[in-house]
Formats: sequence, structure tokens, C-alpha cells
Amino acid sequence: MVEKKIEGKIRVLGLDDWWLNELTQCDRDAVQQSYGPDQGEIEGTLSWTTQSRISFLTNVADWLKGEDTRFTAYKFIKKADEIWPDEAAAIQRHFALSAMCKVYYRWRDTDEFALDAAIASCKRSISMQHEAAIALRATGQITWGTGLPGHYCFKQLAIIEEKRGNFTEAVTICEEAKLEGWMDDWDKRIARLEKKAAKVPRR
Repeated sequence: MVEKKIEGKIRVLGLDDWWLNELTQCDRDAVQQSYGPDQGEIEGTLSWTTQSRISFLTNVADWLKGEDTRFTAYKFIKKADEIWPDEAAAIQRHFALSAMCKVYYRWRDTDEFALDAAIASCKRSISMQHEAAIALRATGQITWGTGLPGHYCFKQLAIIEEKRGNFTEAVTICEEAKLEGWMDDWDKRIARLEKKAAKVPRR
């Protein structure tokens, strides 16, 4: 039996044993069909990549969040969690958690664990949001003036709490995002939530 030679980002990032031993052939096929053919079993060599392991794993998961490939996506997220925080910088961890949330939230009504996992990803992201904001400002990744880009997890968690009827909690989330400078329509969202909260009968 000829031993498979793993190249591409899988080898460079030290994921070749995991790729071969913990993923099925269906998983590997899904990655190479949906994300790109140059991730694992290819000819030639790749000597380096700018991606961290968690950045790569969660980026692939985001690509595989479709119905037929979501369980492969979950495996990639699980692996990212096993090696967290890896060598990844704050910005990479920030976007990795956004990707995790997107994958889980999409299947919140299908997989019983998915909503709780999406919420957990949001809370993890928010817990490090100040660190991410400092890093983004330091690299000049701002929208205009001193405004930061939008923060997916702040917005998503506010939406989740609003849908649950937790309007006051949703307002608190929006206010924290606004205070740090993450861009979005926070004022409009807060005003709408406060109106909803005012209509809730007091116990």
C-alpha cells in the first residue's frame, strides 16, 4: 500500500495526521471540491502560508456550511477549538469566531446543538472584542475616521436576544458595541429595542 503524501496548507499547518486519520474520504472530497483542490493531496510543495491554523480551519468551515457538508464544517470547527488559541493573532481569532457563529447559526433550527454553539461563539468573540478593536486600529483596518468595521457577533447576539424577547439584554449588547466603535445602525436598533421593552408588561 502506497502511503498518501500530503502537501499544500494541510502539511504546512501541521494538520496532515488529522487530515488522514480523523476525516473521512467524503470529508476530504468535500473540502477539495468546495474550498479548493490545493489543500491536501496534491503534487508539488507549499513552503509557507500567512494563515494560522484556526484561521484556515474556520475559513474552510464557513465554505462548507451548506446542508450536505455542514458536518464536515463542524469537524473543522472542533479541530480549531482543540488547538485554540494556537499562534493566531487577535484579528484572526476575531474573524475565526465570526465564521464559527455563521456556521452554527445557519443550522440553528436543524441541529439541536447549533443555536447554543452559535451563542457561545458570539460570547467568546465579544469577550475579546476590545483586544480585537485595538489590533484592527493598529493595522489601519477601519471604515472611516476611527470607526471599526461591523462586528458580526455583536449584531448576531443582539438579534438572538431580541427574538427571545430579551430586549433589555439586546440593548446592553448594542450599547457595548457602540461604545467600542464597531460600526452598525446601533442607535436605530437600540431605539427599536427600547420601544419593544417598554411594551412588555411589568411583573
